[in-house]
Amino acid sequence: MIKNQTVKLSQSHTLLSAGLHFGKVRCLREIGGLILAEAEYPVGFATPLHAHETASLTMVKYGGYQEQFDARTYKCVRGTVLYRAAGEAHYDQVDTTGARCLMIEFNETLARSPFSFQCSSHTPTCKR
Repeated sequence: MIKNQTVKLSQSHTLLSAGLHFGKVRCLREIGGLILAEAEYPVGFATPLHAHETASLTMVKYGGYQEQFDARTYKCVRGTVLYRAAGEAHYDQVDTTGARCLMIEFNETLARSPFSFQCSSHTPTCKR
C-alpha cells in the first residue's frame, strides 16, 4: 500500500515508505502487489543517506547515477537494472546528464512469495 510518508531512523538515516522517492515522481501506480514509479532527477542531485521499506528494482531509462551502499558503489547508466533489498541504506549521486528511472517495488506480501518471469518473443508472463 502506498503511504507517502517518511520515518526518521536516526539523525542521518531516513526510511522512505512505499512509492516515495526523492526525485520528481511523474507516475505512480500500484498493480497486483507491485508499486511502479517513474521519477526524474536533476543534474548533480545527491540524496541523503536513506533506505526504502520495500525491496525494488530500478531501471535507468535516461541519464545515469551512482548508488553507494556500505562498501559498494554501482554506476547505473541507461538500461541498467539494480536490485535493492528492503531497508538497505544508501546514497545516490546523479550524473551530469540527470536521470529518469522506473522503480518497481514489491509490496510485503509479494516480496515473501516466490514467483518467476518467463519471456517469449511475444509477451512476458508472470507465474507464481
